[in-house]
Amino acid sequence: MSTHGGHTDSVTAVAVLAHGDHALSASDDNTLRLWDLATGETLRTLKGQSGSVAAVAVLADGRRALSGSRDNTLRLLDLATGETLCTLEGHTSLGPRGGGACRRPSRSLRLR
Repeated sequence: MSTHGGHTDSVTAVAVLAHGDHALSASDDNTLRLWDLATGETLRTLKGQSGSVAAVAVLADGRRALSGSRDNTLRLLDLATGETLCTLEGHTSLGPRGGGACRRPSRSLRLR
């Protein structure tokens, strides 16, 4: 067993990719880190959220992840590039009558 440093604040969530070689950690330092579990190396640091990252899930394809932040957004992330593919905003308005829209980094669209 080994301990890996890297985050500058508490780790709030961890997801292991299906093949078991990598893990994705979320932190109060507003980042996610993709880890090589065999070597303990950080493969990529994913930035862009303005609040603590409280939740993370890896999609079944193993290439993308969804993160939830205390900045009230969800982000769909490309794990190979670190790119934010889509940002879901307006979390507090989602529900039977509310709506949300996926905002790509280059364009903004918000439905209410």
